[in-house]
Amino acid sequence: MNNLTIKTARTVTCNFSADQWELYTNAFPREEIEGIADQLNLYLTELVNTDHTRRQTEDLMHIKLKSCAIYGAYDSEPLRFLERVLEEIYK
Repeated sequence: MNNLTIKTARTVTCNFSADQWELYTNAFPREEIEGIADQLNLYLTELVNTDHTRRQTEDLMHIKLKSCAIYGAYDSEPLRFLERVLEEIYK
């Protein structure tokens, strides 16, 4: 139909562990590394729930992951995990 735009809202809650993010769980205190996972989860949840596109979400999450690189967040495993999560969310 002409002049009709249908927008579907996404609402997600992310509760992935440091192990699921594949952070350096043996190099830091467990509480600290789980806190980093919580930060990643909250930011990803916020981006998706505030209607960012997949590309915007991916780009902004890469910045966040890079800022947590000391915890292994910018290694290939967390980046692949993010890709799988985004594929599921934005399918």
